[in-house]
Amino acid sequence: MPYSTWPNALTHVLHTDDAQQYTFRYLQNPDSETWLRGGSAYSTCPHVGDFVVLQLDPGGSVAHLDATARRAAKAIRPRKYVAFILQGFGIPLDTKPTNPHDILLVRRGIAPARKPPFDTSEMCIPILPNTSHPRSRNAVRPVQPLRWPDCYLDTTFGFPVSCRVTTVSRDYTPVLPVNIPDLIKLRRNVREDKKRVFLPHLCCFQILLRLSSTRMRMHLAILSLVIRRSLVSQRAWPQMQYPSSLASTA
Repeated sequence: MPYSTWPNALTHVLHTDDAQQYTFRYLQNPDSETWLRGGSAYSTCPHVGDFVVLQLDPGGSVAHLDATARRAAKAIRPRKYVAFILQGFGIPLDTKPTNPHDILLVRRGIAPARKPPFDTSEMCIPILPNTSHPRSRNAVRPVQPLRWPDCYLDTTFGFPVSCRVTTVSRDYTPVLPVNIPDLIKLRRNVREDKKRVFLPHLCCFQILLRLSSTRMRMHLAILSLVIRRSLVSQRAWPQMQYPSSLASTA
């Protein structure tokens, strides 16, 4: 359905056994299988396909390191970022202090290449109402278009980023998600970009492996594995919330 025909303020009142009422700002049927989330108004961790606002916890991110790192972390002033939950890992439990997720950051405008030739400025995905892309990629369609006209999901070198989200009960009623079919298409684009990132690495190591001794081949193979893992193992401790003003209300 074209985004221009979507209602501007979809709401759904969820009736619970204790007669409480919860109004969802954008979801007409939050307990529908379209969203794979259930109808609960509160959640302790984000769902795959949600747009969220997160804030990094510098102290928590380096708590396992030495005193120098902890002092440096205290000097960092955390900022808030709009992000997209691409993937969750493991079983999300309320008893766990954190739950791991892969995220993509939302940015305004096309991202410049971070590490040519391993990535290009084409490695991004537009988000409605934005439909512009150098290779005409289909735009991500949240249930309501974002309030900004020029947003992209950044899939350049280093993304998606793996984060541990703190387990805290959050108000779910303003959630802004993407439906499952669109999420599948989005993941396909992300996989395509990750292959483009890995290809120069792998070609380089394959050439070196052919020219090197047996012992050197072993070391290079280990190094190749470390590089692959390092691209997807960046960790942080974000404080996350479901914002009430990401979507357009015009």
